[in-house]
Amino acid sequence: MKIIITHIISCCLFIFLNHNFCLAQQEITIQVPQENNDSIEVTLYEGHTFSNGKRPFNYLPIHLRLSTINNRPEFSFMTYKDDNGNIKGGIMHFLIQWGLTKKQKKYINQYLKNNIDSLA
Repeated sequence: MKIIITHIISCCLFIFLNHNFCLAQQEITIQVPQENNDSIEVTLYEGHTFSNGKRPFNYLPIHLRLSTINNRPEFSFMTYKDDNGNIKGGIMHFLIQWGLTKKQKKYINQYLKNNIDSLA
């Protein structure tokens, strides 16, 4: 009976230590500049290292903003008309983007290569 209890405790300890080891990953918080001379805080999470030595970093999408093409907002506006041609209402649809801009992603990649790891 003591042997069974010892094995159970050993297995539980092994699972606990192995689980905590697997959850350990590097977390980096940096300030990324925005276009309006402000900055936004982005938390990067290190992924598993590839066999070639590259270390991927991920972030949770932030910074909800209006989508633009050539600095003009993307939206559509449709009106409802009655039988006489009078406008009775309408629907406005804005296209929203979620995440960092290309400039911000480039800034983060450069930051990781210069400060964390050249293979990041």
